[in-house]
Amino acid sequence: MQFFIQTMIEHWPQLRWLSIVILLSILYALCNRQWFGRPLLHLTLPIDQKIPLIPWTIYIYNLWYPIMLFTFALLAIYDKAVFSHLIPAYTLSTLASFMIFIFFQNEVPRLTQVSGNSLAERLLRFTRKMDNPYNGFPSIHVLACTMTILAVQSSTLPDACKVFIWVSQLMIIAATLTTKQHVVLDLAGGSFMAILGWCLTINLNVAL
Repeated sequence: MQFFIQTMIEHWPQLRWLSIVILLSILYALCNRQWFGRPLLHLTLPIDQKIPLIPWTIYIYNLWYPIMLFTFALLAIYDKAVFSHLIPAYTLSTLASFMIFIFFQNEVPRLTQVSGNSLAERLLRFTRKMDNPYNGFPSIHVLACTMTILAVQSSTLPDACKVFIWVSQLMIIAATLTTKQHVVLDLAGGSFMAILGWCLTINLNVAL
């Protein structure tokens, strides 16, 4: 505990920037409703109908936020250069996605009902209840996962850590489909927004 507190104090100038990530999460929740009463876009492709619902993957799906925060914190402590790029990149990509949510809103159709009583099925129903189906394209889950991969791959973190991040993030991306929380085009949009934000902010770093 003493080591944790000392680390927090020593690296507070960097770690405080994580508050932006938390603030963006609050804004996401505020955006996740129907805007202006306009017809909603539907981006389902034939391939989406062939992807099965796998309820237990909701455990993987819900790991995205703690793994993202943990990885961002690691970068804040061990690779300030990458972290100083990551924050504006993630902020720009996420805010741009919010604009899409508001002005080009789509709905993820939840055609597959979850009626079982297993722990995974109950968690999936709870997740659906808490997360309205409006903020589908681009997927913030996939945006965050792609951004995390880009940052870690550019960092000086150990190879074992990079492998863990790659595997975990790809599993989370896959889980967005097998939980029926997103469709394929949502994934493409999320990855595109992350890569675009990363490239546009190469020379825009926060002061740590």
